[in-house]
Amino acid sequence: MLLSLDFCYGENNRILNKLNELKARELPLEHKLFNSDKTGEIIENKYSALYISKKNLKGQAMKKIKDQILNSENEISGISLSNGFAKGKAFIYKDILHKKFSIVDLEENEVDDEYLKLKTAISEVIEDLKESKKRTEKHTNSEIGQIFEAQEMMLQDSSLNKELKNEIYKELNSSKQAVKNVFKRWIKKFKKSKNKLIKEKADDLEDLSKILLRNLVGVKSHILESAPANSIIVAKKLLPSDTIFLNRKSVAGVIVESGGTSSHTALLTRELGIPAVTGVKNALELINRDDLLLVFGNEGKVILNPTEKQNGLYEKILIKHNNNLRELIKLATEKAVTIDNHPINVMANIADKNDSYAAIKHGADGIGLYRIEGLYLTKRMLPKEEELYNEIKGVLSSLNDHKISIRLLDIGGDKNLSYLDLPEETSPFLGRRGIRLLFAFPELLELQIRVILRIAKLRNISILVPMITLPEDMKKVQMIIRKIANEMEISSLPLIGAMIETPASALCVDDISEYCDFFSIGTNDLTQYTMAAGRESEYASEYFIDNHKAIMKLIKLVVENKKKLPVAICGELAGKIEYLSELLKIGIRNISVPPGLIPEIKAKIRTLKITN
Repeated sequence: MLLSLDFCYGENNRILNKLNELKARELPLEHKLFNSDKTGEIIENKYSALYISKKNLKGQAMKKIKDQILNSENEISGISLSNGFAKGKAFIYKDILHKKFSIVDLEENEVDDEYLKLKTAISEVIEDLKESKKRTEKHTNSEIGQIFEAQEMMLQDSSLNKELKNEIYKELNSSKQAVKNVFKRWIKKFKKSKNKLIKEKADDLEDLSKILLRNLVGVKSHILESAPANSIIVAKKLLPSDTIFLNRKSVAGVIVESGGTSSHTALLTRELGIPAVTGVKNALELINRDDLLLVFGNEGKVILNPTEKQNGLYEKILIKHNNNLRELIKLATEKAVTIDNHPINVMANIADKNDSYAAIKHGADGIGLYRIEGLYLTKRMLPKEEELYNEIKGVLSSLNDHKISIRLLDIGGDKNLSYLDLPEETSPFLGRRGIRLLFAFPELLELQIRVILRIAKLRNISILVPMITLPEDMKKVQMIIRKIANEMEISSLPLIGAMIETPASALCVDDISEYCDFFSIGTNDLTQYTMAAGRESEYASEYFIDNHKAIMKLIKLVVENKKKLPVAICGELAGKIEYLSELLKIGIRNISVPPGLIPEIKAKIRTLKITN
């Protein structure tokens, strides 16, 4: 490796001279670097060798430094929630639910005033929730903002308000005690529900009780607002009304005792790029206010009160990481081409406007997957056509001439719409999901198609159809799109793609190709259905292996039977650098990953040789 590095550095000046020579000839640099002429091949090969050597040494050096910091006596282990690393002082957050209120029995002549106090608090909280929604949508996205709208609806529930009133008038409890008692009962009922969606609402109820109690005791500001710069928030768990106060300016990292990878905390910390670790047992007992902490989000590790040596090593990691990231982003806008001159499209998966900005910044060649579920899941009713049109148009506004694949609404399984009358299924993941559900609600499907056809007049749009199982599924969608296009007097149709997410569709890809223009392999569901292991199941996690040879064989089968149609891969497997070479050797030439992964994926592609 050292020999290779010396050789490459020795060649460095010659390469730069050749680049200058190409520029002087006023020939397209991208053509010379990435096409198959001999000069381009030499330059690309030398550049790649240099990258490999530097990258490997950096990786080895980074790991060596991390190993010296971690696995020490002052290490606290948890689970990765949001990637990255951070350094800061502990800011201990204990919410008001842990506060004990003295129990006071009211006199009968006091109940009216006490109930008025409660009603006033509810009105003020509703206004605060509306403000929180606006604030979140401005700084993050509408998906998170809609959480507060859902809480507002809960607080207006007539049954809940009736119980609160009874606690005051019949039980003669104070407004504070009424809130604690009633919400405690409701939270318990929600947590016992067999319906996953209802069970998940328990956190929202707990959050509401906390907000109400804060109002009733006269706390007008949130404690997290007072967190100084570079704080590491340490809490039992964070709820939506807490996460609204997380921001990059003051919060460097987050440590929580509980909170899953799909929790509100996970959603917002990833959105903001704040490193976070969950599952840290007894964090509030182990960590004291102002303790110095190092948070390693990727590893799910925390260093408590690092030594002088650990601090010095951390600073080295930070410098190396920032320098490496700057280098990668500089090159990310260039096309990714393998050593043996195979161009690879590296596209972005997006869900909102911030993702669109990130896609451009990180050099996306297009949008391989735009998920629109966030525009539905957080609303209390189906969006109307104009509303959906404006929201999608807004998300895509920062993208210029990029190719964009919009996936039709993919719900069912663990994602349901509360305002649709969906029967409870024994096996929801094997029931009406994706296009199957849309067929059952034709108005829902047709509205999306009308909106996408309208946007396709302005942009390079293609339609992606989720959960295709049979060729007949694709044929039916194609007919519906053509019918609506005729009604709208549109003659030029966008390309239509089939999501390959089941073994059946992978095995029948040659038949499905008769009714589509391209394929996109969703490896998350393909793995789930092939390996018979749910992604979220803690009891079958050892079977959820998305790089298993069974999955790779199915991907290869799709590539071999695609009838010259383009094939993309957009599941988590696409973002795993260690399997990138195998995917490219199988024949994948289009991949779609989260925006932040694009620079490193492109850099890795330039080091690979994929043909013998």
